[in-house]
Amino acid sequence: MVRCRTRAGVRSVPDAAGSPGSEPGSSPRPAAKIGRVTNSQSNERYVVRRWWRGRSLPWAGLVGVSIILTVVALERTLFFVYEPVPDFVERLRIGRLCMLLGSAASLAAAVWSQIRRYPLWVTICVAAPVALVGLSTMITTPPTLIPQLFGLFAIPAALAGLVGGVLYRTNRRWSADGP
Repeated sequence: MVRCRTRAGVRSVPDAAGSPGSEPGSSPRPAAKIGRVTNSQSNERYVVRRWWRGRSLPWAGLVGVSIILTVVALERTLFFVYEPVPDFVERLRIGRLCMLLGSAASLAAAVWSQIRRYPLWVTICVAAPVALVGLSTMITTPPTLIPQLFGLFAIPAALAGLVGGVLYRTNRRWSADGP
């Protein structure tokens, strides 16, 4: 038996060797996922999990914030007739600032999805607002509707990436387990 520390407390987990079912010819029981081995002389092993492991809520919140900021920016920069009136100039300034913040949040969510080892399509979909809408907003001049046209593709892609990232289940072994 191996003693493992979890959030619920210390519990005993059967070790791979010496546990029932470890006889030759029978199916072995899976060993406990071990994060870090202590320097104690006893046979204690502790499971150390990072707080963000297996939790997609902070990542989903970041993706949601980036989508909301991108939609607000698209609404603020939507002009059919542009006049250099101070109200339009202020509206455009706020829209571009929201687009900058939405692009930063989307880029951070895309990097975080790679750190969390989500599939590549989730990362690409989450980064779509930066690649399409953010760059076109920063490059084009105000009276164009190019960012809004790109937004028709980027916002649903970001929503698909959000759903794909939340529903993705990891069945991989921890990196500290070894081969």
